[in-house]
Amino acid sequence: SAVNAQFDLTPVPPLNLGGTEHNSVHTNALATPSMPVKSWTKTPTGLELQLDGGVLGLQVYSPKIVRVQFAAGTQLPVNTSLALLPNLGGTTTKWAVTENKSSVTLSTSDIRVVVNRSTGAVKFMNKKGQTILQESPQGGKLCRPGEQSTILQKFLTPESETLYGLGD
Repeated sequence: SAVNAQFDLTPVPPLNLGGTEHNSVHTNALATPSMPVKSWTKTPTGLELQLDGGVLGLQVYSPKIVRVQFAAGTQLPVNTSLALLPNLGGTTTKWAVTENKSSVTLSTSDIRVVVNRSTGAVKFMNKKGQTILQESPQGGKLCRPGEQSTILQKFLTPESETLYGLGD
């Protein structure tokens, strides 16, 4: 299936939330909808959260690395990543999950990954509770599979932040 290529590359003012909004793809026609958390389950290496609009996976690779995946539907893809070492995630790193009315949180000794229950937005925090990276508060992601698939992700980061991906 083809990826929707109707992009608006005009400059967009950042949201004023203490940082700059970075869009991997920006279009004026697509807003990132809220995707409330319907349920979540613990896996051997992290969490799978069923959202209203897809499934979100959090996989612990080390105390400082948590892989985030999102897919439309109810299952994450089981493809092998060429950018990650095999058998790295979850084998020796201790992690825990907590929840309250507003969020589900996966914590290691160094970071916390907080998922907003009402929007599905993901936020990374250090052990001092300071935000490292967060999706747009409205949800920050959109995935519409089909003949012309659409993929959109929005992050808020400090202006001095540099983003690196795992290439998946």
